Amino acid sequence: MRKRRDIMKTERANVNTHNGTLRGIHAVAKPIGPLCNLNCEYCFYLEKRALFGEGEKFRMTDDVLSAFIANYIETQPTPIVEFVWQGGEPTLLGVGFYKRVIELQRPYARRKTIKNSLQTNGTLLTDEWCRFLKQYGFLVGISLDGPKDVHDRYRRDRSGNGTFDRVMRGLRLLQRHGVEYNVLASVARDTAAHPLDVYRFLRGEGVGFIQFAPIVERMPDARSRRLGPRLAGPEGGVALVYIKQGADFSKYNEVMFDQVVFYLKKDAKYKNIQPEQMKQLADEFARAAAKAMQGAYPVVGEPGPDVLRVRVAITDIEPGNPVRSGMTTVLPIGLAVSIIQKGATGKYPGVGSASMEAEFLDSLTNERLAAAIDKRAGSKFSGFSKFASAKEAFDFWSKRLRIFLDKAHGRTR
Repeated sequence: MRKRRDIMKTERANVNTHNGTLRGIHAVAKPIGPLCNLNCEYCFYLEKRALFGEGEKFRMTDDVLSAFIANYIETQPTPIVEFVWQGGEPTLLGVGFYKRVIELQRPYARRKTIKNSLQTNGTLLTDEWCRFLKQYGFLVGISLDGPKDVHDRYRRDRSGNGTFDRVMRGLRLLQRHGVEYNVLASVARDTAAHPLDVYRFLRGEGVGFIQFAPIVERMPDARSRRLGPRLAGPEGGVALVYIKQGADFSKYNEVMFDQVVFYLKKDAKYKNIQPEQMKQLADEFARAAAKAMQGAYPVVGEPGPDVLRVRVAITDIEPGNPVRSGMTTVLPIGLAVSIIQKGATGKYPGVGSASMEAEFLDSLTNERLAAAIDKRAGSKFSGFSKFASAKEAFDFWSKRLRIFLDKAHGRTR
């Protein structure tokens, strides 16, 4: 089976010579900008429309296209020049746009080897498209997350309908016309639970080359919210956040906390955190969380239509050497655990490392609305290198949790 070009690789921009390595540039063209005929739940690029002014056409003009192709080829020191066309959905431009691409590339074909790749959702592919792609040797990346129930979980159109059947029709057309292709499968939290189902399905459909792309969504900072993007990277706080697109946090006026759970790392050298200590920590966390929610989110014990359920687990705990105090780990969303419990010597054993996972769910349906996971080093937070007790640590973390909820709720403090 011959090796296919990887639509995301850049190695072809580097060519070894007797005098060393020629290093070219590798650019991705988005000639339709963020426009797309789908509305995939995890897509970070659709919202980039907010960064443009009113009346933006998005379509790359012929003048810009001509200049881009000429300059991109002329500035490449390598004998091979690869063009990658993405979106949005690049097939919205029609076959004619890419015929013009070939026309503009043709004068350079005697001096350079020119290759084209196209990343598509596959729903607009036709026999005409596939004949063209085959004729001019395009490598096509088609987005397909797995079997129907997996794929349609996130990849829907603007009417909320699943796109699996349309994508499969596009895949069959590529196969029928002998177009070189690979599959780009996005891995979100729900789909990650079915790795073998996804892999076996794709192999069963004759897919020989698969790229798996992890989905990482982030809370926006204040600047991003002003501009419009909702999935921008944060200035601080958690390292990874998922928020369900369209989740309406304004309907949740109360909060219900599950008891926080703790998990020691399996190969932790020190096992000095005892079960009763973890129980004390859990109680202390509940107290701190309730205090932090005061004035905004009453803490309740039963589910309800306006109750947000919060689940927290502190995982991979690797206790520090019990003879050393002052070892600090700042956990996700700013939780710092240090000197957590007095030992027989009257000292507090430190926590060498840990991670935290948090989920925010509708308390009635248990639908996941948001999730966070993070691991931070204490040195990243100046002023929090030491804590006198777990109380301080949980108070600090709970305040950060309150900030997280306020941001998701659209509140400012």
